[in-house]
Amino acid sequence: MLYSMVLLFSACDEQRATVADNVPDHTATFYLQHPLEAEMVARLCTQLDARNKKTLDAAAYEEWLTSEDWKRCENAIFVVDSRAIGTLF
Repeated sequence: MLYSMVLLFSACDEQRATVADNVPDHTATFYLQHPLEAEMVARLCTQLDARNKKTLDAAAYEEWLTSEDWKRCENAIFVVDSRAIGTLF
C-alpha cells in the first residue's frame, strides 16, 4: 500500500490528469475501518486535484473529474470529510 502512495505522489509531477492504477480501489467501508489510510489517500488526491485544477484546461479537468481515478479518490475524501464534521463514527 505504501508503494502505491509513493507512485500516486510521483504522478503529481506528470503533465496529464490521470494517475492510472495508483489510486487504491477501496470502498468507503474499508476506509472507515482504516482511517489512517483514508487520510493518506484523501490528502494525496486533494493535492492532485488542486494541481490538475491549476494546470489543465476546462475540458481536461472535466475529464479528470469523471475519471475512474477521481471516483476512487472520492471514497477516501468522503470518509475523511465526514469524520471531520462528525457525521460518521
